[in-house]
Amino acid sequence: MAMTDTAKDFIGLEVFFQAATAEAPEVSDDLMARIFGDADAVQAERLRPATPLPPAKVGLWHSLVDMLGGRAALAGLATATVMGAFLGFAQPAPLAPFAQSVTQSVLGETSSLGAIDLLPTADTVLTEG
Repeated sequence: MAMTDTAKDFIGLEVFFQAATAEAPEVSDDLMARIFGDADAVQAERLRPATPLPPAKVGLWHSLVDMLGGRAALAGLATATVMGAFLGFAQPAPLAPFAQSVTQSVLGETSSLGAIDLLPTADTVLTEG
């Protein structure tokens, strides 16, 4: 018989299949008691509560990142910081008129930030009104 034959006539095996299905084997009470004993032991093992893991040590940087809102928020803050520093030091030409108008609206007619005392001394505060 070749490997490619598709004949379903296996008479030799058919006899064994009929003999196997004719008599159902009986399971002894001793075997069933051992199976149920093993099942109870496994079930008791699975129902036992798991031992909790020790708490992880949290470092300073991890606490700081969590406080700021996570990695995504920290990336956004870093991007905004870099962009703000870039716009502050290397002011693009299209922003120059806008910056000049904001400066004039805050300072009035003075054209220099040097004319404003941003950190007044205690004498300035005490002598006013």
